Amino acid sequence: MGLFVCDVCHTIENTSFGIYWERNENNFDDASLQGKALCSACAPEQYADGNPTTCHGKWHGRFARVVATEKELLHSGLINFVYLGPFEHLRPKG
Repeated sequence: MGLFVCDVCHTIENTSFGIYWERNENNFDDASLQGKALCSACAPEQYADGNPTTCHGKWHGRFARVVATEKELLHSGLINFVYLGPFEHLRPKG
């Protein structure tokens, strides 16, 4: 299961539920979100062209919403994360 840390709220999210893989392809009205990995709650409801996002701007409820901390990330196992956002310094180099 691929997990990532949301660049906005630092919540741990599954890559299938948030905006991760397509983060560099999105065109939002809010340019500050461009290129960011976003959990389902932080993702805008729609793209700049008016089409809806798959996230709809609310938490999906498939699992509990957990804010990432160094302790939580290490407990969850860094191998499960494709992106750690502000916690990237925890990833072993090499």
